[in-house]
Amino acid sequence: LSVYPVHQNGKLPEASDVIVHGGSGPNPNRQEGPHMHSMIPAKNGKYVYASDLGTDVITAYRLNRGEGTLSANENQRTKVKPGSGPRHFDIHPSGNFAYSAEELSSTIAAYSIDPSNGALNFIERKSMIPEDFTKNNTAADIQVSPDGRFVYASNRGHNSLAIFSTGRQSGKLESVGHTDVHGERPRNFLIDRKGEFLFVANRNSDEMVVFRRNKDTGKLHYTGKKVTVPAAVCIQQLRLP
Repeated sequence: LSVYPVHQNGKLPEASDVIVHGGSGPNPNRQEGPHMHSMIPAKNGKYVYASDLGTDVITAYRLNRGEGTLSANENQRTKVKPGSGPRHFDIHPSGNFAYSAEELSSTIAAYSIDPSNGALNFIERKSMIPEDFTKNNTAADIQVSPDGRFVYASNRGHNSLAIFSTGRQSGKLESVGHTDVHGERPRNFLIDRKGEFLFVANRNSDEMVVFRRNKDTGKLHYTGKKVTVPAAVCIQQLRLP
């Protein structure tokens, strides 16, 4: 994982910091060494959360703005369930809770965040797939709705989005259900800033699919709209001046 200063003209100079993880996990095919998968900044801008699938560790790195470097102590390293493979990560709008999509076990881990040092405290773990689904599945992306009431996560194999409601005070998850993504192998997805629509990148079916979102129930309605995108992997919403 690397840190780059950004010049006023948008150019990136040499990295101001590079960190190389070490270690491995119990899955010999996917965890033979470190596999960094996401870097998510905290709401207060003081920390960056690094999810390493290969070592089953999420680290809250303190961002030293003056030098453009990262640092962490042992208390800021969260060792997750062995073999689960933390992949993507998102933080509740309140800044009090965080949710990790665990790729290899198709689970979501919920955490509270210690405001003093950014450390994660485990709350619970929930399955992303129905109990009667027995085929191969891996978790991909995870996102909290703008209003903080729901958590969504993408399933590759079950080809769905898992939907959970969140406890405002507890951060705990309650299953709302699953929505078919009308395609194959969903990776990243995007909830627009108003929370009205959700866009899914279906990698293996080469498309972006559009859903309308019910803000009260969290459920998704397929709009019938698809846009062809070869090997769709990531969607971002442009911030206009």
